[in-house]
Amino acid sequence: MQNWTTHEWLHFLRKMPKPLSAEQMTALDNQYNFTASGNSEIADQWYVMAIAANYEKAYPAIDDFLGRVGRRKFLEPLYEEMMATGKEAMAREIYTKYRANYHPLAQGTFDKSVLKKQS
Repeated sequence: MQNWTTHEWLHFLRKMPKPLSAEQMTALDNQYNFTASGNSEIADQWYVMAIAANYEKAYPAIDDFLGRVGRRKFLEPLYEEMMATGKEAMAREIYTKYRANYHPLAQGTFDKSVLKKQS
């Protein structure tokens, strides 16, 4: 597994049941250190899984990641997962903090989806 390509790692992660238990997330993270991945593709997939599984150990890394990336391909799955799993407050807090870093098209998308319920 140590010589796997990004595509192989993504296939591995995407075939996992959703959501995994906290124990399963911890075991995978201990074995492969996904939370600290430097690969944006792998990190994004792992963070979506972490949100779904309430794997709080990854939340600081998710916050950092959303502050560093600006591509909608990475942003959209994470904000959508937060909104779909009852983590609207988390999504709003992170989005509000980093909104200015995002492209205007991304801002338009997330203003509608993340901030829409905010009043």
